[in-house]
Amino acid sequence: MMKWGFTVILSGILLSAPAQKVIYSDWGIPQAGKPRFAFVHITDIHIGEAAAEGDYGTPGWLDAPPDITQEGYSAQRLRKSVEWINRHAAEHNIQWVMVTGDLTDSGELSEFLKCREILDLLTIPYVPVIGNHDVWPYTRNSESVHPCGDSLLNKVFADQFFKLSRTFENWHDGTRLIRTYNPERNQYNYLQNYSFSEGDAQFIVTDFGTRKHAGKGEPGVGPRADLHDFEGGTLPWLQQQLAQLPANIKQVYIFSHWPMMKEPINFHFAFSYAKYKRIAHVLYPHRNKLAYWLSGHIHRRHVQSITLPGQSEEIMVCVETSANKKHEEGYFRIIRVW
Repeated sequence: MMKWGFTVILSGILLSAPAQKVIYSDWGIPQAGKPRFAFVHITDIHIGEAAAEGDYGTPGWLDAPPDITQEGYSAQRLRKSVEWINRHAAEHNIQWVMVTGDLTDSGELSEFLKCREILDLLTIPYVPVIGNHDVWPYTRNSESVHPCGDSLLNKVFADQFFKLSRTFENWHDGTRLIRTYNPERNQYNYLQNYSFSEGDAQFIVTDFGTRKHAGKGEPGVGPRADLHDFEGGTLPWLQQQLAQLPANIKQVYIFSHWPMMKEPINFHFAFSYAKYKRIAHVLYPHRNKLAYWLSGHIHRRHVQSITLPGQSEEIMVCVETSANKKHEEGYFRIIRVW
């Protein structure tokens, strides 16, 4: 099928420090000099992982963060990535950073605050995206009575979202500030769906995180994704965004913590077969403009085509980036748009 330009996935690794990995992917044909623009995709930073006694910062989940001496290895690995990005942003024409979920390890306020503290050190804008670990705050000894992580995210990053609305073209807050009734869970949520554009490129952020409690004695929510296919929900919002694309848009990037996977693992960790099929049918009519579906969640580096089940025609490319917290010196991907 014909698309704007060509999709080229490069798997280069730049070692700027021992074991630090910077992965490059390209949309369009790489040329001499700098790309038109570039952005960083970083994911699964898990601030608060391996906290003492399963409780980060001060006691409880509605708490304050620790100082830098006790912030933990995942926070330090994020700091190293931030430092690299700041040093090299101009060199690579990096305009902003997308952080696709699992900002925290258990949704504690202290973890959100520490995450913001470190990301605020970036000299370029950053966009925080919700992941399953961010949905339902808990510690080993206490847990929120409802999935209020989306509300905490809105509150902690309120100033950042305001800056983003003044930075990007056609910023649309979508549903993230709307208290939406979720009939599947009989509760209200702030689904983190929003969008913006840069020249002829559209960027759509989606929240497919389940609000169903994990159950079976486990805290928080499970890893599976929900479509939120109801009024004000994520799937109808995505469908509307695609249907209303401005005529000048030539490429669309979709961000979701959850990847569009076709392997059997998807039934447990992302979209079921039926949910994958439903999303693929929503995407299909717009395939000539669709570039990358960028995600994390599985903590791996992986690329695969999104297709309708049983067909080979590519709709768009699902690009998974490995977890930053897994790599001692940090890990992220630079998307270069030529």
